[in-house]
Amino acid sequence: VMFVSLSISACAQSQADAASPLKLRNKQFAQAVEEARAGRSTASKETIALVNEAYAEETDDADSEQPGLTGTWYVTVPGATPAETFYAYQTFGADGTFVETSSLLGTLPEGPAHGVWARRKRGYVLTFELFAFDENGAVAGRVRVRNFIRQTANNHFTSDSVVDFIEPDGTVIPNIGSGPFTAERVQLRGI
Repeated sequence: VMFVSLSISACAQSQADAASPLKLRNKQFAQAVEEARAGRSTASKETIALVNEAYAEETDDADSEQPGLTGTWYVTVPGATPAETFYAYQTFGADGTFVETSSLLGTLPEGPAHGVWARRKRGYVLTFELFAFDENGAVAGRVRVRNFIRQTANNHFTSDSVVDFIEPDGTVIPNIGSGPFTAERVQLRGI
């Protein structure tokens, strides 16, 4: 889900090429894929290194004072402009499964996300994928988002993410974008 906003943020200064072979609804996303394919990724090298380091850490199965990620979170993904900011609900299962739905689903550039997460020494890692659709509604490929999550309080976390694009034939175009997002745990609320 974050591919659109992360790609918009990474490509905000460039104009999208209307003749892009991908022709996704989000032309800035298509531009990010083409730039990465050509070896000119706009993804932050620091974010890529941070996320890769988190994935390389050992799993931490120890109990923590914090309740962990299990539950549903309201996520804010900042865009290059306020109008490009979008929102999502992410649900982390106790068994390490993950699902997400976002405010972008109504525009149909993507489907819901599914993935897995695990605790690490300094936080959590999360990998999820979703289908990306072209301007005609056909599957254009898949988006993979790799995250390093740090819980800043029991009910808040921040994440740094790196986005890959997977073409229909399985070819992976790595690091097409990167960026942060924040989340707040959904709480029981009485009347």
